[in-house]
Parts: sequence; structure tokens; C-alpha cells
Amino acid sequence: MKGADLMRGRGTILILIAVAMLVGTGCPPRTVDTQPAADPEAASPPDAPSMGGGIGRVEDSEPSIVTESFPSQTIESAPLVNDSIEELNAQGVLKTIYFEYDQSELDEDDRMTIQDNVAWLENNTAYNVVIEGHCDERGTIEYNLALGDRRAKVVRDYMRSLGMPDGRMRVVTWGEERPEIERTGEAAWSRNRRAEFILE
Repeated sequence: MKGADLMRGRGTILILIAVAMLVGTGCPPRTVDTQPAADPEAASPPDAPSMGGGIGRVEDSEPSIVTESFPSQTIESAPLVNDSIEELNAQGVLKTIYFEYDQSELDEDDRMTIQDNVAWLENNTAYNVVIEGHCDERGTIEYNLALGDRRAKVVRDYMRSLGMPDGRMRVVTWGEERPEIERTGEAAWSRNRRAEFILE
């Protein structure tokens, strides 16, 4: 019996020793990967900044310059100044005023038209204006030239009162030489008694 008890005592001691070893070592050891670690420089893109000292500071590097190409465009040459003036005159951007027979006075409609013309000229200071006086065919050539001059000058004087500089205005009289409508009768004559505004 003593031998059996001795064997049981030794078995108990061995079990206690095994338990103590298991408790002392903690978790079972992990399997160590024997494959070589990847090279961090090889994994980084070629232009990526290198990390120095393991503290996360990005080393200074020259900034890359990105150039962008644009499609080529054909640049048309600007129209000549004279052509643009001709186009504006053809469009009638400055409006004509009309007079009663043998008269050179301005009525309220005439003044409003002249005010609009002056406003356009003030907004387009690259242009000057020629004020042309015209008459119908009745009367002598000399008389009509003088009447056309009076008509042009009364317009110029009103424009001057609105602040238009003299240096931007020029007066010309054509008398009956350049009718707007080349016909006889009041319908044509009423269109020929006029003052025109020509840009230059």
C-alpha cells in the first residue's frame, strides 16, 4: 500500500508541476513567419517622399511642375476702324432729326433724339461726329446751303449745352445736294429737310 500511495503522490506532484508550467508561460507561442519583410522603399511609389528618422517628417523636395496644353486657336485679325465706323453708320446708331419747311428750330422730339445721340457718344468716346445739314430742293442753291448750315449749327449748339466737347463735333452743310429721297412732293421733301449724325 505504501508503494501505491507513493506513486499517487508523485503523480499529483507531476500534475501540479505541469499546471504551473502552463500557467507561467501564458498563451501558446505564435508561429513566426519566416518570409522576409517587404522592402518599404520598394513598396513606395517612385515619387513618394522618403521618411527620415522614423518620426513622420516628410523631407523637403522640389515641387513638380505640371504643364497643361491647350488646343491651338486661330485668332482672326480685328476689323479696320473705318469698316466698323461704316457699319455703325449703316446701322443708324445715331438718329436723324427732321425740320419743318424753311425752319431750323428744334422741337421736343428733336431734343430727345439729340439727347439719345449724345448719350451714345458719351459711352463711346473713341468716335467723333459730323453734323450734316440738308434741305429739300426748293429755293436757290445758295439759300439752301445757308439753311443747311443753320440746321447743323443749331444741333451742334444744343449738343454743346448737353456737355459734348467742341473737339468731338464738326458741322457740314450740303444744302439740297444729297437728298434722302430723290423725288418731288411733300413726302420726299419732309425726309430731305434734316440733320444727320455721321460717326468718324
